[in-house]
Amino acid sequence: RGARGSKPKGLSSVEAKRGKAKTEVKAEMNGEVGVLQVEMAGRMRAAMVAGVAADEARISKEEIARHAELVSARLYASGGRNSANALKEQTAVKKTQAAVYALVDATRAKPCDTELISRAIGRADSAMLRVLCTLFARETGERLSTALLRLGESDVKTILRGVVAAAERQVADVADEIVDSKAAEQHAEQLHSAAAIDVSALCAAATRVFSSGLSDAQMLAVKTAYKAKHRATLESLLSKHLAGSTIHYQLRDLLLSRCGVVASRPAAIQ
Repeated sequence: RGARGSKPKGLSSVEAKRGKAKTEVKAEMNGEVGVLQVEMAGRMRAAMVAGVAADEARISKEEIARHAELVSARLYASGGRNSANALKEQTAVKKTQAAVYALVDATRAKPCDTELISRAIGRADSAMLRVLCTLFARETGERLSTALLRLGESDVKTILRGVVAAAERQVADVADEIVDSKAAEQHAEQLHSAAAIDVSALCAAATRVFSSGLSDAQMLAVKTAYKAKHRATLESLLSKHLAGSTIHYQLRDLLLSRCGVVASRPAAIQ
């Protein structure tokens, strides 16, 4: 007899065979799982490729937005200065797209939404206006200045069309940034003389000046000329006479926006 507690001879070989069988089954199962995982990964990659191909076939605005988000996400992941710049760029792209879509909707409305158009264009500088004009033409197939012809007759329309027409000319010739000092002095004096008469005269003078489509550099020259001669800022002149006046709020906000008095006015699309 064997010792107490000992296993019969031959039992260990049976257990070894069973253990080997279990190991083989487990390995086979793991292999099948691995194959399934590989197949699933392949299907996911194929679905992603198909999804990207489908997305690329969509309209250009979605493609531009997706590309901008991917670039921003990649830069954001890198951290540091690139991360901050990516966030700023992504925010700027979203604001620009919102402004373009707002302009498209406002110009297609019947009647056109003059207030929304004025808000979208009012605070934009020359560079942003050139971008808006280009994207609007790409989106709708017509120039923004042509679309503004559908607005009702008003001083607001006169200013908007002048500003946009100047921006569209600068799209064709970006180097057109020549500053005319004499013209700047004349504009500054016209505004000062009109303000001495009454609010209506100031509005008329400001409409003529701003509808001429001043570039950022030319507007800065007008402000500099006014401050040099009258020891005050052009912004303070317009704020003093237009804020709280009885003129139409759309014209008031547009004039203040074009002059740069925007800190406390909800005149632009946020």
